[in-house]
Amino acid sequence: MSKFAIVAAIGIFLAWTLLAVAAYGLVDVLGGWLSTNSGVLLQGGKDVAGAVGVGKELVDKVDVQGTASLVQQVLAGALVIARPAIVALWLLGALAIVAAPFALRRMGLLRRSGH
Repeated sequence: MSKFAIVAAIGIFLAWTLLAVAAYGLVDVLGGWLSTNSGVLLQGGKDVAGAVGVGKELVDKVDVQGTASLVQQVLAGALVIARPAIVALWLLGALAIVAAPFALRRMGLLRRSGH
């Protein structure tokens, strides 16, 4: 196998790993922030709706604490799914990156180094 193919596979693998780590960190930070601030965000939305003129009886019926608790539970469930999904996608991509030089050589699209 050519040295270029090996170096390219290593470079692509490192970039793929960096992307997966960034996605995992972003999901973790964004999920935590949304979960922590869901009550404030919902209260702000309720205040804006009241100021804009959405029916006052509708705005008064919104229970911010109960809704915030529901939002936190939904976000926790989404995080439970998202984190392993990112790891699984990273693993599939890593396997494809490692297998690509061998598959390309087998198909005749990648020449073997003469050295």
